Amino acid sequence: MPSGKQTETDRSGRAQGQAMPRAVGLLLLAVSISLFALVEMQLVRMSGLGFRLLLLICGGGLLLTGFAELGRKNAYGSMLTLGYGFFWLSLSALFYAPHGTLRVDNPQLLASYVIMWGMFSSLLFLGALGKAYLLRTAMASLAVYQFSFGATLLSGRAGLQLVAGGFGLSCAWLFTVLAVVQVDNHLKLRRARLAKLGLSAEKP
Repeated sequence: MPSGKQTETDRSGRAQGQAMPRAVGLLLLAVSISLFALVEMQLVRMSGLGFRLLLLICGGGLLLTGFAELGRKNAYGSMLTLGYGFFWLSLSALFYAPHGTLRVDNPQLLASYVIMWGMFSSLLFLGALGKAYLLRTAMASLAVYQFSFGATLLSGRAGLQLVAGGFGLSCAWLFTVLAVVQVDNHLKLRRARLAKLGLSAEKP
């Protein structure tokens, strides 16, 4: 039989895995947020169609990840990935024309929409208060990025655009670190299970 310490480690690793979505979902969030921030900061230039295609791919990938999280009974992970899958898809459908340019002439509409999703991120931050510190920090930075991006659209100041983009890049970096942590937790849990099998195999 496995020792109490090994069982505790196994349960701890499993609980940490259930606290966050799969690494692929976190990486999709990181890629989508970083590229969106870089394009809005005009540091990366993409064709309008390519930009819209990026939103559709990231949104669809996050939706698929979210449904996988539902199958794992990971309520928080599914809410995060499904929510932001719908965010990228709806952002593309409502505000960007098929050729990728901004569909609306009034940026206040887009600002209101992004700020509304910032409130959603704030609720996810509150839901993460009992979870890993890094996850809480990532969700807080995502909410700050969305609020600051909305404020940039309302004010029209280029300086604020750079500040908002900086928040977006730091948020993407945090989600990338979270993805690495998830992979590391998975590998540790797998090694612990293999060690338990090895110990049981040694016994007659």
